[in-house]
Amino acid sequence: MLCTPITDDYEVKTLIRLKSGIVAESAHLNPDWLAKNNRIVIPRESACHFNDEYASALSIAMREDGCEQVFALATEEITNNPVCYSVDVSKDGLLAFDRECAPFNFALIPANRSFAIVCTVYDYFLAAGSANFVRRAVGGEIDAAWREFEEVSLDPCWEGSLAKIVERYRPFSGQR
Repeated sequence: MLCTPITDDYEVKTLIRLKSGIVAESAHLNPDWLAKNNRIVIPRESACHFNDEYASALSIAMREDGCEQVFALATEEITNNPVCYSVDVSKDGLLAFDRECAPFNFALIPANRSFAIVCTVYDYFLAAGSANFVRRAVGGEIDAAWREFEEVSLDPCWEGSLAKIVERYRPFSGQR
């Protein structure tokens, strides 16, 4: 299965611990984890968690990082829906996750915690990992991806909400 709910209570409790120290709030990464692990962050504007282009680039990055599956972990209180999934890192697996979990905030984290993708309901997601991982995850250069997000964030329709994301994650952009 591409996106399989995990419902066993013990397994859910064990897997939910993967996000400990990585996720700071329902839609944010922990700056201490980013700094301690020398992680780079790229925010991406997206009305859903992933479109085809983003899912394809993320799939490549995850596979080249040696990952075949990630765990989708709810970062907010959810009732009447699963809070933990096993997700195949293929493009189709990531798009299946998107269809299943788009109304909620989730983090995608591999068992080795080498990267994190925080998917939000606030029209952006965050890709964090090594410079090589992030470069593959955005399908290009990190600086160009940052410039693109900064330009989008300046649009008045966002009323400054995405500009706050730029401000929060600029120290982890990998730019000097």
